[in-house]
Amino acid sequence: MKIVELMEIALKHVEKGYNYDQLRDGDDLYHATEEESDTCVDFMSQCEDEGLISFRKKIKKLKGNE
Repeated sequence: MKIVELMEIALKHVEKGYNYDQLRDGDDLYHATEEESDTCVDFMSQCEDEGLISFRKKIKKLKGNE
């Protein structure tokens, strides 16, 4: 999975108020590797720390560089 995809998954779960276990056990990461799951959890934590607006801006910036 691409970094941007993992960031979008993390953002979606923060917006819905899900916890880390719900993220790991959810359909979005069903085919993800353990490393990808860990990265997504890190992004979820980062999103919670930075805030939704800031995190959305990061995603938009990364998408613009693809």
